Amino acid sequence: MPRESSEIRKDLLKIFHAALRRVEGGSAVRRALARIPLEPSVSLIAVGKAATAMAAGAVEAIGDRLEDGLLVTRQGYLTEPLPDVIRCLESEHPVPGEKSLAAGEALLDYCQSLPKNRQAIFCLSGGASSLVEALKPGHTLADLQRLNQSLLSG
Repeated sequence: MPRESSEIRKDLLKIFHAALRRVEGGSAVRRALARIPLEPSVSLIAVGKAATAMAAGAVEAIGDRLEDGLLVTRQGYLTEPLPDVIRCLESEHPVPGEKSLAAGEALLDYCQSLPKNRQAIFCLSGGASSLVEALKPGHTLADLQRLNQSLLSG
């Protein structure tokens, strides 16, 4: 006897939602960190549009070993409370701007300040190429924005 279309629809929705849960940033990072040995002292860096979710998953996995962190995400994407030891920055996307340059400087400074023996977990998702920027000498933000716009327009 053929299955009813409503039953097929329910099954397809279950499969779809299971797939979404599997690739959600927080759960993906939790699963990944469960497979690696964590040191007693861990720093966390998360950059991208999914940075907040990835950081939340990492915080769950790292627990009290988390010493500090830096998160950079798109303006308005700080959706979950994170520990105070994580510095959270909102930046610009899809076209980089002044906040992107400030975030790039903050990321470079943060990485250079990490103790040599500190384990650092770096979570990266889409959008990072606009959210965190550093200019080469001789180039301006306007140059970068023009290039970015031309790439976006295809």
